[in-house]
Formats: sequence, C-alpha cells, structure tokens
Amino acid sequence: MHKHSVISLLVSLSLAACGGSSQSAATTPSTGNGNTATTASAGGEQHGEHHGGHHPQLSPAQHAMHEVLAPIWHSEPSPARNTRACEQAASLRTHAENVQREAAPADAPANTAEVRAALVTATAALVDDCAAGGANVPAKLADVHTAFHHVFERR
Repeated sequence: MHKHSVISLLVSLSLAACGGSSQSAATTPSTGNGNTATTASAGGEQHGEHHGGHHPQLSPAQHAMHEVLAPIWHSEPSPARNTRACEQAASLRTHAENVQREAAPADAPANTAEVRAALVTATAALVDDCAAGGANVPAKLADVHTAFHHVFERR
C-alpha cells in the first residue's frame, strides 16, 4: 500500500471513531514546547488514536471540561472556530482549574499535579492570546487539547 493510501485510511478510520467528523485537512499544531505534531485536522487521527473513539471514564471535572472543549475542537478550523474558542477560553480555564483541584485517584502517577498544572497553563495561554487579538488561537487550542488528553490519560 502506498504511504498516501495508508495515511488516508488511518485518517478515515480515526474520523469514524470520533463520530464521523468530516474534517480531513492536515494541521500542524504546536505541542507547547516549540515542536509541532502533525495530526488530522481538529482532532481526527490524534483524537481517535488516543482512545478509540470514546474517552475512558472521565472524572466529573474532566467531563465538564470535555463538554466545553469537544464542540470547539471537533469543529472545522476557521475564523468562526477561533471566535468560539476565545468566547469559551475563560470557561476552559475555570474547568482546568477545577480539574487541578479535584482529588487524584490513589493510583494516579506521581506527575499528576504537574500534568494538571500544564492544563491550567495551556488554558491561561489561550485566554491571554485571545485578549491580545487571537493571533495564535489554533496553536493555543491545540495545546489545550493535548494537555487535556495528558490529564485524562493519566487519571
């Protein structure tokens, strides 16, 4: 199979796992450390890869944040999506702070506090970018999404 065919197949499968989203354009969001990570747009391949189309059991605070983040992240990248992200940035930061305050399970990894703090930092960066005109909203939103995954994957 050709590389392009394999990539197309993976994108199609992962989009189906995420509820059949119609997104297919590739993006290169920031990972927050100056590097970039190529994924299918708005959550396709990366999102499906992480959890096969559904989230593991989310805590109440994580679920509440997911309810705000998911509709934005899974929408088509556009100026309207950036506007929605900025409209919800303060709410995302509040939810991240709630996740940070939530008691971690007894079997949580040792770096749980650091991972949760990184989520708060990512949402604060989105808030700051929106306040400064929103020039980097797609990258900041990708950072929030990545940080959110790190939190619930290390529940």
